[in-house]
Amino acid sequence: MLMSLSFYGGIFISKKTEIDERLVNKDSVFLGKLLNKYEEARKENLARDVDFNLFWQVWDMLKEKYVDKDKLQDKELFYGALRGLAGATGDPYTVFMNPVISKEFSDDMKGTFEGIGAEVGIKGA
Repeated sequence: MLMSLSFYGGIFISKKTEIDERLVNKDSVFLGKLLNKYEEARKENLARDVDFNLFWQVWDMLKEKYVDKDKLQDKELFYGALRGLAGATGDPYTVFMNPVISKEFSDDMKGTFEGIGAEVGIKGA
């Protein structure tokens, strides 16, 4: 019983890691994105509660009237908006990480260790 639980637990963890790696990969293309399913769902949800045009009005206003508009980078504006979206939850553990930082974090969390696993200590101390 314990062996089968360990076996299936290992499969579950490996599949979850596989999925996490695909989400971090900037070259991943998801079928829902190709079929425009995400956009339809968003329009449906936002139409009731939020006028998303306000986001684009602010975006355009920054691009046109910001003092250092030549220094603005679309990617950084976009990532900043996503950080604000995650931050609006008020949960300190919910954060947006740009793809580079996300990949570094994911690599750090893989839990690979090197070496023989020895520990050095003073006996009796």
